[in-house]
Amino acid sequence: MKHWVTPGSLHQGRRTSIATIARFSLRCPTRAKTSSDPRRSIASSGGKAPSEKATMRAPRWRVLAAATVAVAYCSERLVHSMEPAAHALHLSEMFVGLVVVPIIGNAAEHASAIVFAIKNQMDVAIHICIGSSTQIALFVAPVMVFLSLALGHPLPIVFHPFEVIAIGVSAVIATFIAQDGETNWLEGVYLLATYVLIGLAVFFLAR
Repeated sequence: MKHWVTPGSLHQGRRTSIATIARFSLRCPTRAKTSSDPRRSIASSGGKAPSEKATMRAPRWRVLAAATVAVAYCSERLVHSMEPAAHALHLSEMFVGLVVVPIIGNAAEHASAIVFAIKNQMDVAIHICIGSSTQIALFVAPVMVFLSLALGHPLPIVFHPFEVIAIGVSAVIATFIAQDGETNWLEGVYLLATYVLIGLAVFFLAR
């Protein structure tokens, strides 16, 4: 894919990153007002709302900073441990990046989504799954573009046509399944089959 990267594509990627970061930043306050009101969620469940003092005493920023450092360290260790394993198993970088790393790196989110789905809280489960993908696409990837400039290794947002098609097909299928607010085992089989087909295609395409 390197032969597709041109100076023009690098500049276009930076402009696109600015636009997506701005869109994500404007989207966050709206979602925070509509879905993060603890009183509204607790009132609907019949519980008692926590007091303001108890909420303010929570060391949110310290916990967030510690979690960020821990995640960064674990991610670094994961990348370094995956390189020799991928080489020994003759796995391509494309397959490792698109299939293996997302499964391992998002294991906690996947487990949380499954737990909420078992409890029949499908809104939360879908929000975890789709919200994570949205955050990666609209915030994490654009931020990495500018961080790569600071590190001296520009990261282009240039995708293989297969990657674009796979993302488009996945988005359409997920939309059709989630739009009615209901699901069943057969729709789950469709989603798993789509994931397996994309994974196999990536495996053989990158060989």
